[in-house]
Amino acid sequence: MKTALVNILSLPVYVKNDYTYLVDKKIADKVKPGVFVTAPFGNTNKTVTGVVRDISETDELSFEAKFIIGV
Repeated sequence: MKTALVNILSLPVYVKNDYTYLVDKKIADKVKPGVFVTAPFGNTNKTVTGVVRDISETDELSFEAKFIIGV
């Protein structure tokens, strides 16, 4: 499964951490470092904008990740 490390930009406060999101196969060819994406964030799944910092392949995650919803 492909994952993306995303830096969240559209929150009213600075977010220091990057967050891991799953990349759906339908948009995998568009998700690359430097590309802006939209994704659900937090318990309320508020849609936020972020920039992809890194892409990786993994067999499994030790936590539940959400999918990127748009490029």
